Amino acid sequence: MYANPKHIRDREIKLRVDDATYQLIEAMAQYHRTQKAVLVRDMVEAQLSRLEAEDTNEGQAA
Repeated sequence: MYANPKHIRDREIKLRVDDATYQLIEAMAQYHRTQKAVLVRDMVEAQLSRLEAEDTNEGQAA
C-alpha cells in the first residue's frame, strides 16, 4: 500500500471543541468538500510546519 510504512497515519488524537467551533469545522469541511477529520488534520499539520519554520528562522537570527 505505502512504499514507506512511516507514512501510514494510524496515530489517533481525540479533540474536544465547543459547539461553535464544531459548527465552523463542519461548515469549512463541507465548503472544501472533505471530511472534518481530514480538514482538521491538514490544519494542524500546516500550523506545525509554520511553527517549525518560525523556530528555524529564530535560530538562524541568533
